[in-house]
Amino acid sequence: MLLHAWPISRTGVWFRKFYLIVWQGTVEVPEAVLRTVRLAVTAKDVEYARVRIAVLVFAVQDGIEYIVKVVSTKYIFSSEDNLLNLDDILPFDSLNDPVERQRYLQEPCESLKIHIVISPLTDPKLSAAGIT
Repeated sequence: MLLHAWPISRTGVWFRKFYLIVWQGTVEVPEAVLRTVRLAVTAKDVEYARVRIAVLVFAVQDGIEYIVKVVSTKYIFSSEDNLLNLDDILPFDSLNDPVERQRYLQEPCESLKIHIVISPLTDPKLSAAGIT
């Protein structure tokens, strides 16, 4: 199983203004910005996989690196559903406030350090049948 983590969106999720054409006429849908920090994880060439995904987010304070937040979830990847969006892995303002972001964005290139831990889960259908 090959998993790929896409870049983290720290600017929020931006839906631009668009026009919805329905039988009553054209409706203008205004733009909206979801103030969230999103990490997208996708599986490639996977027919079926039950996994637990944990994201460990690091920060630095007084030169000491520590884990500031852990986001964990169970997910089933399949050929039809191969994208997992993890929202709010950090508060939105912590990456967009110049003072607060210094805790999270590390030198030399102002990168956010995260670890992604992916572990397989057993299939309950197989364990009920005595197969592991």
